Amino acid sequence: MQKENKLNLPPDLFNPSRMPERDKNGFVCHPDHDLIYEQLGIDDEGEAAGKLILSLGYEFHFIHMQDEAPGELIEAYFDGETNISAWLPSQPSGDNWQLLCIYDDEDGPVAAYARKKLA
Repeated sequence: MQKENKLNLPPDLFNPSRMPERDKNGFVCHPDHDLIYEQLGIDDEGEAAGKLILSLGYEFHFIHMQDEAPGELIEAYFDGETNISAWLPSQPSGDNWQLLCIYDDEDGPVAAYARKKLA
């Protein structure tokens, strides 16, 4: 049973038509992801947003740039180059994955995908 959506979230959460273009450095975040953080009142990488997204019936998949990008791009990034636009994260296997964010964490750039949980 899915939890009731007590936040003011769109019924078509993570609709790909609202996904912005990647910024000049290759990073991007779906506005619905940011909306969840805003409505929860958190401004860091806490677990609350992830737990909420899971409770709404979604699952995640994360792809780390250092696991799949060309060595030159990874080396340049860790040498201080902030532009990762050349990295095109692979799509997770399976259907209906939606890119949520390409962001930087302590291990380098990560692409986060989500999809409705399969029954």
